[in-house]
Amino acid sequence: MVWLMAGLAILGSASQHSFGVEPDAAAFREGVDIWRAGKGIERTLGPERAVMAVWFDGRVRQAADVAVWVSPRLVSRRLGYLCASRRLTAEQTLALWKQAASRLEGRLCFAVRLCKLSRRGWDGEDGPPSDGRALLGVRWLVTSGPGSPERLRQPSALPWEPTVPPPYRSVPSAEWPFQTAATPAEPLWLGAFREARETLGLDPLLACPVSLGQAPLRRPSPVGGNYGALYWLEATTERLRLHPEGFELRVLVGDRERIAAFRWATGRAGR
Repeated sequence: MVWLMAGLAILGSASQHSFGVEPDAAAFREGVDIWRAGKGIERTLGPERAVMAVWFDGRVRQAADVAVWVSPRLVSRRLGYLCASRRLTAEQTLALWKQAASRLEGRLCFAVRLCKLSRRGWDGEDGPPSDGRALLGVRWLVTSGPGSPERLRQPSALPWEPTVPPPYRSVPSAEWPFQTAATPAEPLWLGAFREARETLGLDPLLACPVSLGQAPLRRPSPVGGNYGALYWLEATTERLRLHPEGFELRVLVGDRERIAAFRWATGRAGR
């Protein structure tokens, strides 16, 4: 692993947008450091994970609707973690990188988890089951433009994600009126669980067609009332006109819009 990290530092790395011949050296090292610190692999999602909506269980707010931008840096970070935790050889690691690059290169790809959860009553008891049919009529699009000075607050979904202003939110302009057409999105997986926490535990990367150490899929409950759906969304980058500041994934669920904003310069994500 030391040899591989040294080689990456010498030979170069992937860009934020395009996959290179090998993983991004800095991101790969981040993944190794996360494993060495004894943290779970979910920490490797880093700034490519954007919380679009949260669920309040009466005590804490938890991430519900989540979008993960499967970028070259994210893949590099995951491979760094897997290389360290599974003792992969340099050849095995580079083979996984090439497999991912051949599938993802030239595309802007997102793994998305959407939820429809039962509401909690004032007494803490679950309300009636939610209606998961809304997760079948989802549409999505990508927007990009100059950043807006407006600063909305990102929900604090987890203890290591404090509430902070989002780093980027584009606004339409005469020079940058860019957006893709809204496209229907069919869930790759849709199921219900008895407990909301089981739905919230669904790994969004289960929708990713590339093996990146995803968590196993839990068995749904036939009497569950907390729905979760996984989507794989991708747009070819050839015709995308993306502003140098960043871009947004917008997911339309019924009459609600979920927004995941990503900034190129820092790789930070926001709601």
